[in-house]
Amino acid sequence: MKTFLMTAALALSLAAPVAADPEKDADYIVAQTVTDELFLGALTAQRPLVRDALTQQFGQRGIVISDMDRFMDIFFAEFVGEFTDTMRGEIRKLYLAEFSPDELSTIAEFYATPAGQSLVERTPELMLTLAQTGQVAGQRAGENAGGRVARRLEDEGISLDMERGTMDALLDFLR
Repeated sequence: MKTFLMTAALALSLAAPVAADPEKDADYIVAQTVTDELFLGALTAQRPLVRDALTQQFGQRGIVISDMDRFMDIFFAEFVGEFTDTMRGEIRKLYLAEFSPDELSTIAEFYATPAGQSLVERTPELMLTLAQTGQVAGQRAGENAGGRVARRLEDEGISLDMERGTMDALLDFLR
């Protein structure tokens, strides 16, 4: 009987829910999901836009970079670590504010599973693919919206502070 009671007590203690530790769970989730690789994936997709913007800004100041591609490699290498560290702290605070301790525990448990680890491993590549897809979709939507914007500007009597010829040129461009 004593063995039965000890076995039952052990089984019940193992089955009892462990108190959630939201701070620990948030730290684990952030460590799994907020990584340099994640941000490098997103930045890689945005690289042409960042490169063009920096080239234009430098050009306005009379600065010419001899090897802009190498400059971008250096810039991203120096940028991403600090950016990731800052984002980890901010996302941790957000998770603690937005999720209950039980939700954080469940999310952390998911990321500890093989499926969760697979998601963590594949997310940087998925981010890159989604960002590239988003650029194409955004460009297409922007081009298609131009005609509609031009019609609405005219229909709603919205004018821009410019010469009429310039306004007509803008409307023609949007169409």
